Amino acid sequence: MSKPGEKVALITGGSSGVGLATAKKLSALGYAVVISGRDLTKLEEAKKAFPVSAIPPLLIPADVSEEHQVKHLVEETIAKFGKIDLVFAAAGVSMRAPFEDSKIDAIEHLMKVNFFGVLYLLHHALPFLKITRGSFVAMSSLTGRRGVPEYSIYGASKFALQGLLDSVRMEVDRDGVHIGVISTGFIGHLNRIYRYTFKAANLGRGW
Repeated sequence: MSKPGEKVALITGGSSGVGLATAKKLSALGYAVVISGRDLTKLEEAKKAFPVSAIPPLLIPADVSEEHQVKHLVEETIAKFGKIDLVFAAAGVSMRAPFEDSKIDAIEHLMKVNFFGVLYLLHHALPFLKITRGSFVAMSSLTGRRGVPEYSIYGASKFALQGLLDSVRMEVDRDGVHIGVISTGFIGHLNRIYRYTFKAANLGRGW
């Protein structure tokens, strides 16, 4: 466990689900946590879920599909804490439809969130993760490893994500930066994700 506030975690998709659950767990471990999502009202509700004994999370609204908002998110985190040790990219959208029935605007939106949203975050956070020799972890899916009917577009976004992070992992290994990908099926219990996230973040290295 870290001393309170010693480590800083930035989490997108932090107002609900896996992002919020992970933020609460990291806070309990002593991390200063930044949670981000599109809706400030939902972020404020999420903040109430943190125990009173925890360091209150910093709330920064951002739409990960917009590069300038992701850049601002990272800049605000650095302005507040001076560093970033762990980034967890948990924001994402799903889509189930036969390819032939998929609308182009929906396809483009999904790719902007699931692929480019992570790419923007990695691009802007990586220089700071090199300083702390930190970790970047992204939520993916088993559909990013094997094609599934009616998940062609969603799966394509996750295949692209997997390829990006596999390549960047090899590029930054020499800098001591850890890149993790969590590929799950249907999530039935968030405790399972706690374990995956901490393993992917390599928290065993004295974190």
